[in-house]
Order: sequence, then structure tokens, then C-alpha cells
Amino acid sequence: MDASQIEKAVTTRARVQISKNNGWAAGVEGIAMGYRTTYDNIKVGFLDADGNYTGEYTTVPRTMAELAEEVTAEEIGMNVESREQAETAVRAMAANLTDEALRFAWMGTEGKPVTQELAIVRGWIMDELNARLGDDLFDEWLAGDDNGDTVNPLAFFNRDHAA
Repeated sequence: MDASQIEKAVTTRARVQISKNNGWAAGVEGIAMGYRTTYDNIKVGFLDADGNYTGEYTTVPRTMAELAEEVTAEEIGMNVESREQAETAVRAMAANLTDEALRFAWMGTEGKPVTQELAIVRGWIMDELNARLGDDLFDEWLAGDDNGDTVNPLAFFNRDHAA
């Protein structure tokens, strides 16, 4: 996928398919949830049998993902401009939260039934966590503890981070 396809796929949460050459996720279909230019990776959210986001995702090299289906703005029920305005407003609100309030926002999403809306909200919160923690601590938080738990990000704010 090229840059314009990636932007559109992420903006509309288009369905993408992971290449059959990509190890354990080979051939899996999901939704495009983000793009990290530093690593040239696409974040692909996994879907259940009904097409709902499961809360799980992986990242794959851009060259290992292809559009499975383009989703138009009309199909997602809003035009791209209003979606971008809404995202801008939400991101601004998240940026104004204290570190502790951001942690509470994250914790408030835990244990909820997984919906695409919840996935989008968690994505916004994760974007702000990434901005505040930096790539290294954010990736460490995502990796979780010995049990793989990534529930409480507050401990990572207390390491090499001034709020």
C-alpha cells in the first residue's frame, strides 16, 4: 500500500489482509488502525467472526498488508471531514488530561465489551500514552509484565518521565 492508501485505510478503518508470507498472522484479515512511519508498520486490529474488533492487534510491515476492502466515508456513516474534526477534538481533550486522568481513562476501558467504538477510543488513549511515554517506554508498557498484563500505565510515567 502506498502513503495515500495507508492514510485512507487508517482513517476509514478499512479492512486489510496480512500477507500469506507473514508468519503466524499469515492471511489474517483485520482493520487498519494506525501507521508508524518510524518502522513503516501498519497496526492491524483482529476481527471476530461477526466482523467486530476483538481488542487484539498486531503490527506488520506496510509491504505485508493489502487492502481487502475499501470503506467509503458514507459506509461508516459520516463524512471524513466530520470524523477528522471529531478526532481532532478528542485528541485535544486527551492532551489536556493529567497523566493520572489519562491512566483512569485507560483503566475505564478495561473489561468492557469489545466494540469498534471502544477500539477507537482505546486507540486515541494509546496515541496520547505513546506521545507522553515515548516509543521505548510505550513499547515496554505494551509488552506487559511477566503475565503480559498491560493494564496500568502509571508505573511507566514514574520512570524517566516528568508529567
